[in-house]
Amino acid sequence: MLASCTYKMPQFLNLRLKAFGVHLIGIKRYNPKGAMRKLGMDWVGGIEDLKELLSRSDFVILCLPMTPESRNLIDYSAFSSQRGIPAKI
Repeated sequence: MLASCTYKMPQFLNLRLKAFGVHLIGIKRYNPKGAMRKLGMDWVGGIEDLKELLSRSDFVILCLPMTPESRNLIDYSAFSSQRGIPAKI
């Protein structure tokens, strides 16, 4: 399973990863259900669902702009929420 966020780049990544049978999940600040349909993802939650996303993920790809809001989004607490050995790309 792979988790990605839903910014511009994942549109490109999602098409390629789906071809390999990767289950795509992500978070989106606005309209998560719309993003799920548009990007063909298996699950998309809101930012409040970050810990759930991490607990369901083997790998995480961060595709978001660096803003004051996104700075430190992934911290020690987030790493400890991820199942298995944390892997961030």
